[in-house]
Amino acid sequence: MKEVPLSGEIIRSEERFRAFVLASSDVVYQMSPDWSEMRHLWGKYFIADTTEATKGWIEKYILPEDRPFVMAAIQRAIETKSVFELEHRVIRVDGTVGWTFSRAIPICDANGEIQEWFGAASDITERKRAEEALLRANQDLEEFAYATTHDLQEPARTIRLFSDWLAKKYAASLDGQALDTLQLLAGCASRMETLIQDLFAYTQAGRSTRVTQRTEATACLKTAIRNLSASIKETEGTVTFDPLPSVKIQRTRLEQVFQNLIGNALKYRRPQVPPVVHVSARVEDGVAHFIVADNGIGIEEQYREHIFGLFKRLHGSGAYSGTGIGLSLCRRIIERNHGQIWVESKVGEGSRFHFTVPV
Repeated sequence: MKEVPLSGEIIRSEERFRAFVLASSDVVYQMSPDWSEMRHLWGKYFIADTTEATKGWIEKYILPEDRPFVMAAIQRAIETKSVFELEHRVIRVDGTVGWTFSRAIPICDANGEIQEWFGAASDITERKRAEEALLRANQDLEEFAYATTHDLQEPARTIRLFSDWLAKKYAASLDGQALDTLQLLAGCASRMETLIQDLFAYTQAGRSTRVTQRTEATACLKTAIRNLSASIKETEGTVTFDPLPSVKIQRTRLEQVFQNLIGNALKYRRPQVPPVVHVSARVEDGVAHFIVADNGIGIEEQYREHIFGLFKRLHGSGAYSGTGIGLSLCRRIIERNHGQIWVESKVGEGSRFHFTVPV
């Protein structure tokens, strides 16, 4: 069997690589060690339209307002000799503004010095436009929900108040069925009020508010405990806590999270066992990791994600009060503040709710 010369294998390999790049949405480029000079090697010319080395490419292809953070990312990659990876805007060949995702790796010599960079960039303009359209649609939907729940509160309250008034005013002249109907109407209106209030709180939690200062988590927790003092006394519960850090989140939002988590611990307690709740936190890599631990009934593994859904309940309304919106509200607040929330639990022994917030 005749062997293919090594040079032929290299040529065929390069042809395959060129074909692969041309079939994708990527462009392959080469950078000088300090990124001062760029050369477009293969791919679709959505930015540079030449294979000649280009100096001053930052000024030519990158928008002025994006240049500082692009240069900062380049400098970090050079200093650490690590992979460069970034999404940013560019001026495309046709003069329009687009988006690109770029990733480059350093090629070093035997002494560990960078000789050049090889990278690939993708035109993600259409994806970004779709994301922006979806974001605008979500914002419009949130504004509608916010306005609607706000406007519905007063009619529901009016129905409840007038139902109570009719029942008291005409109690002597109405038969038992009529009085039962009025009481049913008042109960339905009261539940509707609670549901609307919870929905209103949920939509408020989604409204963007810039956090400019840190919040003392301990103070927020103490406020939540005061708000729950009647429930704590009624259940003979105990709430303890370690020193907590300051975090970047609105005070009222963190109070809501603590109040919902502790309130659930008091509600979902084991029969004949006083609830015990302990709140702790640790700070790692610029993030505060909070844990709210209880000795309640626990949650089965298959339901641990389910409970964070809107209006999701594991028990009937007769067993436990509420609308099932508390944990979904917590998730909305935490995720809107660039954190995460999850739960660990063992049935019959209790749960540990974890959430993170930037410090």
